[in-house]
Amino acid sequence: MEKTMKDYVAFERAMNVEKLYLKYDFKEICQRIGADPYFLNELLIGELGFSGQDLVDYYYSNFRQI
Repeated sequence: MEKTMKDYVAFERAMNVEKLYLKYDFKEICQRIGADPYFLNELLIGELGFSGQDLVDYYYSNFRQI
């Protein structure tokens, strides 16, 4: 698996399991998981149609109470 896909999987875990969106913005999450924010952002836009920060904002707005 190439690094960008590993970063994608790590970001998914950071969001769904570790819930890092509660404390950090996209760039800080990337720093914590060792991902390049530019390349991961491009992958997220290509795969999901949303930027990394848009996803972090969405999760924070919709899942912080759960």
